[in-house]
Amino acid sequence: HQLATSMMPPECLERHEFDPFKADTFDGALFAGHLNTLSLYMGPNVAAQEFSFATFAPQDYGRVERDCITFIDRIGRKQLLFARRTTAEKPQRFFIKGHFLCAAAALERQYPDATFLTVIRDPAQRLQSGINYMRVNPSDPSMGPPPWLWLSQWLLLTELDYCQIEQSWYSRKRGARRCVIRFSDFVSDLQGTMASVYQNCFDQPQLPPHVPRAHPPRERKQYTVNYSLAELGITADAFRAQLAEYVAWCQPRTAPRIQPNPQPKTKEAWS
Repeated sequence: HQLATSMMPPECLERHEFDPFKADTFDGALFAGHLNTLSLYMGPNVAAQEFSFATFAPQDYGRVERDCITFIDRIGRKQLLFARRTTAEKPQRFFIKGHFLCAAAALERQYPDATFLTVIRDPAQRLQSGINYMRVNPSDPSMGPPPWLWLSQWLLLTELDYCQIEQSWYSRKRGARRCVIRFSDFVSDLQGTMASVYQNCFDQPQLPPHVPRAHPPRERKQYTVNYSLAELGITADAFRAQLAEYVAWCQPRTAPRIQPNPQPKTKEAWS
């Protein structure tokens, strides 16, 4: 833990705890191993092709369709084996958090009884957060962080794709079970949102005791680095207008929307 956090700039730790003992962005290790982040130093167009969470270029087929599946499968099997030896609770489930939209079809084919859950929020807010977050991430020591302009243009391109593909994929009526929760609901009603998630995703009528009922107090507004979209040369309303259907999709609802999973769950159901 100390080694991992020591590599992170203080501005980055303001936005991300990087705690290896908590649910974290699992695909970060996969992307880092394939050096996709180096494309950020080659301009926004190259980065949009080589480093997108929504789509992948033909030359990246193996990373998404083969390496990602193999990586998750091996880690998952080890985790389930470890869990069986340390607890009597049945059945066991493997939970991963990450940006897997580009591999969603491959994951669904591999794990048809899985549950896929996404948290959606206002796309302009997510865009601003994403640009600032990528800027304060650890960068190449010889080149420094990628230019603000390149990061802004890169994420403008990839976020448009991501939002549209996310809405289309999670709105499908067939296939694996899909769950959509709104970030606004999660913030305003943590207990109600999590109760619905456990009911509909894990078939648990009661919220487990270990799940928090209220958000712990923490400050996530006074970031050292936090450029607005206007300061980055982006008009938020124009960006939202390009994603009008997605913006409407993000509006608060009383409970998550769930797509039923017609396939029976196995003892080793993945989620």
